[in-house]
Amino acid sequence: MSLANRHGDVLPADDIAVAQGLCDTAALTLAHWPAEARRPHDLLTSLQAAVSAKATVEPAKGLVAEYAGFSLKEALVLLRLYAEKERLPMTTVARAPAERMLGPEELLEGVPGRA
Repeated sequence: MSLANRHGDVLPADDIAVAQGLCDTAALTLAHWPAEARRPHDLLTSLQAAVSAKATVEPAKGLVAEYAGFSLKEALVLLRLYAEKERLPMTTVARAPAERMLGPEELLEGVPGRA
């Protein structure tokens, strides 16, 4: 995408630079724009997945917070760090305590002053 100006001397150089920058931004946006518009069904599926993930993480946060005496925010950080360390999705780690696959004490391993 380029900026076309029939009268090269009409716009100041600074204005031309800004206009060209806007054209470059538009070109990059169009280059990364999805070929197919998102359908309402796609949006609904994304929303359902987000709600489901949150519903999975919330009880795990509560369990860890109660067990360790942490705040909910600290429990979330602990779950996230464990997921990153083990290279697992957050929802997998959050489901593990409920499925008795992971105990809160295992999440606390490596936390200073805990174990």
